[in-house]
Amino acid sequence: MGIYLTDIYTIGHITSGAIGYYLLKKKNVSLRNNFLIANIFHLFLELLEHSKDPNGKILETNINHFTDILGFFGGWYVAMYVKIEKFIPDYMTVFVWIYIIIITCTEINRELFPYNNGILKGAFMDS
Repeated sequence: MGIYLTDIYTIGHITSGAIGYYLLKKKNVSLRNNFLIANIFHLFLELLEHSKDPNGKILETNINHFTDILGFFGGWYVAMYVKIEKFIPDYMTVFVWIYIIIITCTEINRELFPYNNGILKGAFMDS
């Protein structure tokens, strides 16, 4: 959601990558499948995003898409490297699931309904 190399959402991509690793690790998904599931799902969401509004205004550049993908992978990799699951108590897992579900549903809603002007603003309503 940006036109620069990085933006405020870069932090969210890094965090989401770490969360993706953590949640799949807690489900005993193999490292290979964890990597594939998390990163391919994120790539799908990134491809779903609108790059331009109907008037041609650029909402997100290709370089920003790339750094979003790289940031997600970086968060995933760091979480795997430091074994983030050791630092998050088991009772927090349900809250992490709730958080990632809300964030993901909000993002999907934003892109699938770009003209939505309700509580959840569509992609074209911010431009």
